[in-house]
Amino acid sequence: MFLNSTRLYRGIHVAARYAMGTSDRKSQSPLLLKIVYCLVINTISFSLVAAPSGDPLALFALEEQHKWNKFAKSGMRVWSDSKYHKRAVIEIYGQIPGSGLYEKFVEATKGRDSVTVILNSSGGNTFEAEKVAHHLHRLMRPRFWGHKRTSVSTYVAKGGQSQSAATIIFLATPYRNAHPEARIGIHASNVVGEWYEPATEAGHWLKFGLPQSLATKILDEGLFTPGSPQRLLSRQEIVAHGVAVVGELAFLEDLVHTPRDCAEDLL
Repeated sequence: MFLNSTRLYRGIHVAARYAMGTSDRKSQSPLLLKIVYCLVINTISFSLVAAPSGDPLALFALEEQHKWNKFAKSGMRVWSDSKYHKRAVIEIYGQIPGSGLYEKFVEATKGRDSVTVILNSSGGNTFEAEKVAHHLHRLMRPRFWGHKRTSVSTYVAKGGQSQSAATIIFLATPYRNAHPEARIGIHASNVVGEWYEPATEAGHWLKFGLPQSLATKILDEGLFTPGSPQRLLSRQEIVAHGVAVVGELAFLEDLVHTPRDCAEDLL
């Protein structure tokens, strides 16, 4: 169905006049009419742009990237909706550094209504991961009375991984998603050369968000013992214990599925 453009703009013009509370041309202010006219046009234009276009990335653009080493094997990339910058998709990849990530992460989430964190990391610094996780908790609280909290979710893409300290961030929100081919793992923490007792370690993972049933199972297996290997969670465990929703999110998949060694090409 095609619209006659002359009739469309004439209709908008009439609507603008009535929005001003008058249909008498002599009593209209040209400046006020122009303002109302622009508002109506922008509203219609936004509706047309926001409509599904078949391209899931049409409203997103790479906003910034931070590298923790010169080879770009680890870092953080931030995408946001190109119109209002209220929705952010943040990817943390490679080793989590001992400093720098938390500050950049906080800056990237300021003023957002929605934050999706994509993880592709084998772990790293536990303290830095905990600080990021606590910040996600703060984002999910109401900012102040009468304003909604930030919507926060985490995701591990196809071929990606969230292991060790990265899983602390992954578990920080109840809205967790993982591709069927993603790898999620945990193990006993080594903090400044010290190990925790197995029961204490299980308690820490419970605090981070690991379901009680799964924490008990891993504790019984003896895999919270100091020096134990990485415990990868099977797809069945992830689903059965409510660790995450398993499924393919095509939008996020297309966004981040690029070779890590080609990350600099995105700048």
